[in-house]
Amino acid sequence: MNTVSVELLGTRVNCRGYWCSHSLENGGDPLSNPQFIFYLMATDQCNGLCSFCDIQRKFFNKHELDPDTEKLRIILTDLFGRNLISKISITGGEPLLDPNKTNKLINVIFEANPEAIVDITTNGSLLKNLLLLEQVDKISTIHISRHHFETVRNNEIFSLRTASFEKIQQYADRFFGKISLNCCLVPGYVDSPQMVEQYLDWAATIRGLKSAGLISLIKKNVFCENSQVNEKIILEWIDNDPNNIAHNYNYDTDICECRSWQRIPSTYLPITCFWWKVKRLSIPYCRQMVFTADNRLTVNFKEIGEIQV
Repeated sequence: MNTVSVELLGTRVNCRGYWCSHSLENGGDPLSNPQFIFYLMATDQCNGLCSFCDIQRKFFNKHELDPDTEKLRIILTDLFGRNLISKISITGGEPLLDPNKTNKLINVIFEANPEAIVDITTNGSLLKNLLLLEQVDKISTIHISRHHFETVRNNEIFSLRTASFEKIQQYADRFFGKISLNCCLVPGYVDSPQMVEQYLDWAATIRGLKSAGLISLIKKNVFCENSQVNEKIILEWIDNDPNNIAHNYNYDTDICECRSWQRIPSTYLPITCFWWKVKRLSIPYCRQMVFTADNRLTVNFKEIGEIQV
């Protein structure tokens, strides 16, 4: 795999930027101007207990350091100044557990780059805390993890009381065009073409929704290894259902692939849909940078190195 050597805060790292190609045979040119998604782990703590996630409630009482905002400022100023960041994704853990901490991190981002593209991912149990973030209206996308259209079934997955349809609608009205629903494909829940259709048509009834999508489980633990759905028949439904139009296919070598399309349900408004799959986490070069909850800058989620600042 071709890479390019890039200096990241004084450390030279072999890199290859994200490159979404419409063909597996055409890898594009991810080397001439490599850019990365910068992941900001607001916390390792989470109030959920999802079997497919490695960050669970077992970390809930774990002591965490205060965010090193000065270190983060130095990192972001340097990387933005050299056009190495395409967007920042705030994740965790559950970033709305401690809105004060997350607020500090967001403020540093927009100090470093007032035009930064920023999204945040939440399990939807603490949506009210979005309103405590001083610059929340500058966030581009609010991803709500929602793994079933029935709230009671969604609660089963999280072992937690999550947002009702009415609550999601309330925040979709408040953040019009910014809420995206992310649904992991889990056996016994949304796991077939029929369930996918039901999920997407339910999502289409939410006014002002930005998108709703499906995510194949990454094979990162035993549960995920043993809980793969029949992806082939779901993808065939996506391709062949007459209410799915304007298909777009993207690939990044053998690492990941995704699809996006417009769905026009018979009785609801059109909705933007997507499906996304990460095929492997072991990547021998820098593809993403992660600022961890313990204030380290690492290369990739499956860490292959740490950059000293």
